[in-house]
This record gives sequence, structure tokens and C-alpha cells, in this order.
Amino acid sequence: AVANIAKFSTEKIVSQKIYPEKIEIDLKNQTALISGDRMTSIQGLKAAGNLKLELTFETGPRTVKNPWGLYISKEREE
Repeated sequence: AVANIAKFSTEKIVSQKIYPEKIEIDLKNQTALISGDRMTSIQGLKAAGNLKLELTFETGPRTVKNPWGLYISKEREE
């Protein structure tokens, strides 16, 4: 599924920018709820939309590239 999205994004020159307004962290459930605005550009045509994203994270080994040791294990978008 990711390969199809990557191919479409490359062929259609898709880019996105997000502007988070609110970030809620729930350490007990290890989730982050992010809401705000999203700007999407497809072949130069731009559209604005709402962003509502839930990330599930877990802790793991701290490394030079990931000194916090936080890893995103799941993402869900509405």
C-alpha cells in the first residue's frame, strides 16, 4: 500500500505541509493527538484541509540518530 502512495506522490509531484494547532500527549496510552491544518499541493494545485492525526509510540533503545528513544508504531488519520 505504501509503494502505491509513494509512486503516486512522485509522479504527481505531491507535497504537504502541516500546521499543528494542538498536540495532546497521553503517556498512559502512549499516544499523541495532533490537530491543525494541512496544505496539500498536487502538481502545483493547492488545497487546504483539516488535520486530525493520532500517533501511537513506544520507547526503545536510545541511539545517536534517535537520542530520545521514541518510535512511532502506528498512525491513524481521520
